[in-house]
Amino acid sequence: MQYERRADRRQSISLAVDLCQPGRKNRTYQVRNLTPDGMLLANDAQLFQPGARVTIEVQHHAQSWCIPAVVTHSNNDCIGVMFQQRQAELFRNLSGSMMHLARGGGRHFMLRRANRQRGA
Repeated sequence: MQYERRADRRQSISLAVDLCQPGRKNRTYQVRNLTPDGMLLANDAQLFQPGARVTIEVQHHAQSWCIPAVVTHSNNDCIGVMFQQRQAELFRNLSGSMMHLARGGGRHFMLRRANRQRGA
């Protein structure tokens, strides 16, 4: 059994973010999971040195964040980053939105709207 070292549980989410590092082209990655202290990104090619300083750019609804972070690990499958400062607001906003969608909040709205347009 793997011991969880984080103070907060990881929240699985599906969100695209930009990872920026001086001297490299900005690239978009898919977030696998998130905590207030960091995130795990899906990776298909580009490797980063552990300790590399990066910036994570997040756009979600009308809000945006530019978060300084440090790469904790990187391989052909994933990139782990730790935020330089805890991001409780980001975590609350993203995990709250994802929980709402998981419970069907967004889907039900779309179904009601589609039914109204058909005259149902």
